[in-house]
This record gives sequence, C-alpha cells and structure tokens, in this order.
Amino acid sequence: MRNGMIYLLRLVFAVGGMLLLMYSLFGAAEPDYSMAAKVGVVLVIYVVRCICARIQEKRYVRETNEQMYPEIIRDAFAGDPRKYARLMRAIERYNRDQIFRAQKMLCALLEECTTANEEFAVKFFMSACHDELEEYAEQMEILRELLDREPDNALLWTNLGAALGNQGNLQEAVDACRMAINYEAENTEAYISLAMDYMRLDNPVEAKTAIGKALEYDPGRQQALQVAYGIAVLSEEPEAAEQYRKQYTMQGGIMDDLNRAVDFLAEKDQAIE
Repeated sequence: MRNGMIYLLRLVFAVGGMLLLMYSLFGAAEPDYSMAAKVGVVLVIYVVRCICARIQEKRYVRETNEQMYPEIIRDAFAGDPRKYARLMRAIERYNRDQIFRAQKMLCALLEECTTANEEFAVKFFMSACHDELEEYAEQMEILRELLDREPDNALLWTNLGAALGNQGNLQEAVDACRMAINYEAENTEAYISLAMDYMRLDNPVEAKTAIGKALEYDPGRQQALQVAYGIAVLSEEPEAAEQYRKQYTMQGGIMDDLNRAVDFLAEKDQAIE
C-alpha cells in the first residue's frame, strides 16, 4: 500500500511537471522559455533521482532476499542472470502482497527451470504463495516434495509445521516443528508454532516452555508476544498477561491483535478458518 502511494505521488508530480512545461511553451500568449527551462531541469533531475531510487530499491530487495533465504536462492539461476532477475521480481511482488501476480510469475518461471536448484527455489516461493492464499494442502504437497530432496532443511520443516497447524493436524505439526528445531536450535519461528500447537492440544506446560524459548532467542518478536499473551490469558495468569500486553503495546501493537491471538489459541484440535 505504501509503495503504491509513493508511485502515485511520483506519477502526479511528473504529470504536473509535464503539464507546466507544455503550458510554458504552448499555453501562454507568448512562450516562456525561461520557465520552460527551469521546469525542464527540475524534471530531468527528478527523473534521474527516481531511476536511482528504483535501482537502489531493487538492490536492497535482492540483498534482503538473499540474506533471508540464503540456502534457497544461493545457487538458483547462478548461471542465468535473466531468470534470476525474474525470480527477484516475483519475490518482490510477493513481499508487496501482490500474491496472485507473484504466483503467476513463478508458474511461468517454473516451466523454464532446467536444474534441480532452479526448480527448488521457484517451488519454495510457490509454497509461500499458497500459504498466503490459505491453500495449505497445496503448500504441504510442495514442502513435502522439497523435503524429500533436503530432509535437513530447517526452514522447510518450520513452514510444514505451520501449514499442518493451520490444517488442524496438530500432532503432526508438533513433530514437524521439533524436526525444524533439531536442525536449527535457535529457531524462533518453529518455537512460536510449537507453542501454538501445544496450546491447542491443551498442553499449556509445553506451550509455555516453547514460547519462553522463542522470547529468549528474540525478546521483541511481536508474534511471540501475541502468543505469550494468549497463553497467559487462557491459563488464567493475569499478571503475566498484563506484562506481555505492556511489552506488545509499547512496540505499537494493538489489543485487537492480542484478542485474535487468544481466539486462535482457544481453537482446539481443528483447522483454523
């Protein structure tokens, strides 16, 4: 949304500048070449700055994605910069919540994959799109296929655990999260999912242990604070709940999100609608 507003403002500014330039040259009784020259210089500077900003944005997106998913995209399309750029554009659309557009781009790219690494990277991000669209069965099918290739990939186990939990397959979700933690001990995301699964399995003791680990490794993680608050409320521990509420709201969080976390954790052994 924010990026869309920025692009709209840039377009409005550019169109306004062009209209002013045209008026200076053709709209007045006599052409105002001095004004036209000034507007022209401003427009050229503006366009150059926009191009530079776009180049920097693309570089930032690429570097961020490579840092977030190094084991996924490190070797993907290493010998084909063109296809690698298409993968980056699809991920960029995904990060902007343009999920259907990203999915379409990834499906087209999948047809051109020629190596196992290329196919692995594309399918991983396709599974992420299925997750955003709540197509958990399709997501799990892809993740299981990728785990057959890389059974020690903690990120894949983490995502599979989350998908299983969303489907209401809570014990399988616990097992998947445990596998993720086995391969990556300080896996905050897996511990958060594990805490949610245990709470929905009516096992608050294990849930508290898991969320405690998540907060130990990432004390400011908002999702962890949401889950910790929900566990405290459902465990009838008002002092702990108030502590987590204060931590969460001090970071700019809102009560509606905390209340939704309570409702989520109150769902016992069933899929989340």
